[in-house]
Amino acid sequence: MHYRFVGVEGGDADLDRVANEWRAKGYRLFQVVRKSTYRWVLVFELRAIK
Repeated sequence: MHYRFVGVEGGDADLDRVANEWRAKGYRLFQVVRKSTYRWVLVFELRAIK
């Protein structure tokens, strides 16, 4: 599996924006890790090409 870890600072709108950007690149959101109130790490997994 191929994973990308992306740090995000902000609220829900920022998380949605970043998640949509990476989905457009062919990744799916695998996990969300809360670091503090407005700091997150999003883990994306590269989708297999069929």
